[in-house]
Amino acid sequence: MRHQLEAIEQGIGSARLLEGRDVASDPFAYENRPEEMNRPTTAHIVTASFKRAQEAARVIEEYTKITDTVQLSDIAKHLRFSLYFIEKDWKGNLPHG
Repeated sequence: MRHQLEAIEQGIGSARLLEGRDVASDPFAYENRPEEMNRPTTAHIVTASFKRAQEAARVIEEYTKITDTVQLSDIAKHLRFSLYFIEKDWKGNLPHG
């Protein structure tokens, strides 16, 4: 997955990606979101991380469809579905109780 993300970054261009990051107006750049402070277990943190990664892959997939790097959308889609699969497998292996 890391290599696939690297291929996407190289295809889009690091400078272009950095231009899209608006740190100055990000309301949580210097503080935590309230829901991040209420995760009772590491399992909740892992689940939140899966969701964040899946959403990011989806955004990359959609973005690349409207650029000159449309071929990268297939890589992003593959990453997203790999994350779904890994999360599902991980949850299936959680102890019950």
